[in-house]
Amino acid sequence: MTGEEKDVPLTTNPSINDDSSPAVARVSFKAPPFWKRNPKLYFAQIESQFTIAGITKVETKYHHVVAAIETDVIAQVSDIILNPPEELKYEALKERLIEQFADSETHRLKLLLQELQLGDDRPTQLLCKMRDLSSKVPEDLLKNLWLQRLPTAVQQILAVSTGDVDALAKMADKVLEVTDSSSIHLVDGPNGGCKDCHTLRRQIEELSKSVKDLQNTRTKWRRQSRSPARGRFSGSHSSSRRFDPSAGICWFHHKFGSAEISVIPPRTIQERNCTASKLKLFAANGTTISTFGEKLLTLDLNLRRVFRWPFVIASVSHPIIGADFLKTFGLLVDMKNSCLIDTSTGRKISVQMIASSEGKITLLAEDSPYKELLMEFPEITRVEAKAKVKHQVEHHIETTGPPVFSRARRLPPEKLIIAKREFQYMIDQGICRPSKSNWASPLQLVP
Repeated sequence: MTGEEKDVPLTTNPSINDDSSPAVARVSFKAPPFWKRNPKLYFAQIESQFTIAGITKVETKYHHVVAAIETDVIAQVSDIILNPPEELKYEALKERLIEQFADSETHRLKLLLQELQLGDDRPTQLLCKMRDLSSKVPEDLLKNLWLQRLPTAVQQILAVSTGDVDALAKMADKVLEVTDSSSIHLVDGPNGGCKDCHTLRRQIEELSKSVKDLQNTRTKWRRQSRSPARGRFSGSHSSSRRFDPSAGICWFHHKFGSAEISVIPPRTIQERNCTASKLKLFAANGTTISTFGEKLLTLDLNLRRVFRWPFVIASVSHPIIGADFLKTFGLLVDMKNSCLIDTSTGRKISVQMIASSEGKITLLAEDSPYKELLMEFPEITRVEAKAKVKHQVEHHIETTGPPVFSRARRLPPEKLIIAKREFQYMIDQGICRPSKSNWASPLQLVP
């Protein structure tokens, strides 16, 4: 054996008796990572490395490729990995990877005709990319498409030049080297961007005018409300129903604005003796209805799902399901057939029609000047808990050290039930979600 042959770091498989070309079973070789963007080019590269390393055994090639595949890719060829064919396993794996990750002819044609641009590449680099995508496109068509991607000044120079497309590409490289590369080329959008800008500008002007009118009306009403002759407690019936913010009456609900809300009467002695809250409701005749906080209830209306909702404890004779409850859960009231319809499941239940002494219960007085304004702009006060976020902006607070925590304390059974019910409601509304963190924050329960 000569000295040149000794430098070859390989070991042949002695079990294969082939005098003409012994198959190489193992060499010192590391395959490059699999390239999902261009699997055909990847296999062309790795097969060249197999040739350099002297690897000829199919099974060895197969295992090298398997070792180079990432976890997200190997899941898509798991059937071949777990149950490889007895013969031609390398070819089967190669064909599957190319089939899974190679771009289709339609996608390649779309890139060639629409999406591929010059950008920061040189004209020769752009031509190389276009040729890679245009295996079935005639050379004349490829030349025209390539010229359309070049700047206008370069197109004018190449229009009077002769030669094949390769010579024109080299000439275009030299032209761009001596021209100003910082020029900006304006491209018209396919959807008429100028028209969209005018429409958007007009909508912004209308919105600004509406906000300004709303501010002027609000300022004017505040000045009128400070007049002693227009006070809330004057003798006239109309002024006695006027809304006064200084009296501590909430003029909109923190979730549902001027919509009707769900109320229940106080049942327990503790609820009856509770101090009235600042939130006041209004009956149809203009009288105020005192409230005593909220209570989270779980209702089973025989509609094959559970409804959790915070009801306002108010001075009413019987519980009332308001428009906030019906809107959130998608329930429809059929007055003609005396039934309640669930739009999610299509089920319905029969209900009994009764007369209510409270009539319509609202959060604003009928003569309040804010009522019409809030009805004109319902999106100002109606906040949806599960509203979809239309942006990807996230906020965070930088902290140092471990989070603040408190020692865990056992809750009495009745308080534990309330806490679990409250957390379940917040999870259902999308306000919070379960966490796998080792840290926890304290929960304060207010009686």
